[in-house]
Amino acid sequence: MSRGRSSTRTSRLRSFRERAPTLDALAVEAVTRVVYLLARCGYAPKDIGKEALKACRAVPESWTQRTKTTVPEVERAAHTLTLWFSDPEYLDSSGNPRPLPVRGTGPSLESLSRRVDPRLDVLEVLRHLLRGSVLRRVKTRYVPRDRVL
Repeated sequence: MSRGRSSTRTSRLRSFRERAPTLDALAVEAVTRVVYLLARCGYAPKDIGKEALKACRAVPESWTQRTKTTVPEVERAAHTLTLWFSDPEYLDSSGNPRPLPVRGTGPSLESLSRRVDPRLDVLEVLRHLLRGSVLRRVKTRYVPRDRVL
């Protein structure tokens, strides 16, 4: 009897492993990098897997209902932040990101996002950065809270 259960479990496991991956290449790379980083810090793969599974089970179902089109949006927002932290035109005299207006004739969030992709809608970039609490508002301008998205 237990032999039959073991056989069923093995065939289910094999079927699970043979399915096509449900994550895109960028997501797989992100997971792989995090796992490698934790392993390099001395954590055992078994423990990493256990905690990752626990974290996955804690993710609300509503989060997984969004479309996967947010990945390019995240990449563009991250690139915008990188430019903001590295281009002298967008830095103050101390080397910190200058507070920028959304639009304007000088440096602005719009001119910065256009450097990433001329087709970008500055309001979409702004919404994404605000949604992630990456920016803070200073009167009529915005400034990054941190370098990380």
